Amino acid sequence: AGIVNCKIQDMDYHRSIGVGIEFLGGKVGSLTKVLRFSPRWVLVNRTEHRLKLRQAHTRAQHIELVEGQPVPLYTGHIKENFLVVTLADRVSKWSYPFNIDQIDDIHLKLIYSDGQTPLHNTMDPDLSTFYVVRVSVVQKGAVTYVAFDKSDAPYFIENRTDAVIRVQQKPIGPTYQVNGR
Repeated sequence: AGIVNCKIQDMDYHRSIGVGIEFLGGKVGSLTKVLRFSPRWVLVNRTEHRLKLRQAHTRAQHIELVEGQPVPLYTGHIKENFLVVTLADRVSKWSYPFNIDQIDDIHLKLIYSDGQTPLHNTMDPDLSTFYVVRVSVVQKGAVTYVAFDKSDAPYFIENRTDAVIRVQQKPIGPTYQVNGR
């Protein structure tokens, strides 16, 4: 399996496709190879919400993902392929960027308005209306699948000391203050 990238003229983006080679097998096809071209990435929404995604650090047009409908993605950034996600069916903020080339599971907290609490210009860690999404990036052959699932928060932080503790998810993210008991 491999990847073919074609730079788009005068832009920082490229057209990216996956390439796989397989033998047919059997008597007739023992020497025949199949060259298969496929989307570089396939995005799959397995949550009950419609999701919007776009390239991070841009105002690029978003892609809308409906539950259960795989969407191929062919265009990537030349240096890095980070996306951001938000809820399409709620007034919500864009997530922190995540890398669709890094095989991993990550959790994103999508903050949205409950209709009474206004959204601020900054990420508000005390805003209680949020939806946690697990993003799973897996490679199968020449295709990288990026799947979105509803999830519970992966960690609960409990401070049983008399000190104030501040925690932050690296490399980016807000700082949370956890008061002692």
